[in-house]
Amino acid sequence: MVFSDKVTYYYYGNGHFHYIYCVKCKSFSRFDMCFEEKLSEYIMQQLEFDILDHTLYFEGICKDCKNRSKKNG
Repeated sequence: MVFSDKVTYYYYGNGHFHYIYCVKCKSFSRFDMCFEEKLSEYIMQQLEFDILDHTLYFEGICKDCKNRSKKNG
């Protein structure tokens, strides 16, 4: 997986993946909540695109970095 920092991160496992990525400390975590059903339905029906797999990630600031900013504030 390559995030906006252009560094390649590796996560081993089977299936599709969902991540949150902290732009401050560069940490990433996998989460299991999936939005695939409605989104896949839209892509396949409205865009006429056959989905084989997917990866989803969100960029932001993690809880630890937010807490550090408050302490140093």
